[in-house]
Amino acid sequence: MGLILWTLFFCFATSAALLFQKFLLPLFPSLHGGIGLLEGDSLTFHKTAASLAEQINLHGWSSWRIFPAPPAAMGNVGLLAALYAIFSSNDPSLIIPFNAAAHAMGGILIFRIGLLIAPGHSGRMASISAAILFIVFPSALNWYGQLHKDGDAIVATLLLIYAWIRADSHTAGWPDAFWAWSATLISILVFAVIRPYNLILQLAVMSGLFVLALVQYSTAKCHSKNTMGIYAIILALLAAGSLLANNDGNGEQYSK
Repeated sequence: MGLILWTLFFCFATSAALLFQKFLLPLFPSLHGGIGLLEGDSLTFHKTAASLAEQINLHGWSSWRIFPAPPAAMGNVGLLAALYAIFSSNDPSLIIPFNAAAHAMGGILIFRIGLLIAPGHSGRMASISAAILFIVFPSALNWYGQLHKDGDAIVATLLLIYAWIRADSHTAGWPDAFWAWSATLISILVFAVIRPYNLILQLAVMSGLFVLALVQYSTAKCHSKNTMGIYAIILALLAAGSLLANNDGNGEQYSK
């Protein structure tokens, strides 16, 4: 079910993004900044990526950086520059499959989270409906149809929510721990590449949730010992990831 949904979501997002870039935006000159992009950050990211791709073509791959200069560029621009260099084309649509994949994964995570919260037939229907609404909502084109990293940040945030809810069970065992910690590590990696400073915010939120869970555990026994242990390791992973990701200055590169 999950793979079928992801494939459908991916195909929809890819088609919608291409339609948006190649056909719809050019119909509105006041919004179109050129080459299928809106005025603003997308054009800035494109120019930075194109400049880095030119350096790669001139001097080789030793010129490539995951965090290109100027400071306004993060991992999404580094990936875009690599695509420009590989395909010898500065076409922003090259990033669409990656954006569409992230958007589709966001829909799948919403579906999975819904199943964890409300298992059963009604929960499944509600989860599918929520996922579809997330995928098809027109404003989402602003991130998966452009060069923004919001889609990646959404996936990273949903992974943390999934990890926390997956651990919240009186019967939580090793499978739950494995999936919760794996989701947390992937989330940390994504944030480290696109928005390192967001890890600090996520750490603060999860710390508050952990304190609340600790109070509930000590008073009403609302959580199991296994759950509290999984929570503690999630928090430790976030703390370590936040420290490592922001200690090299990348967290100050771009704050949008």
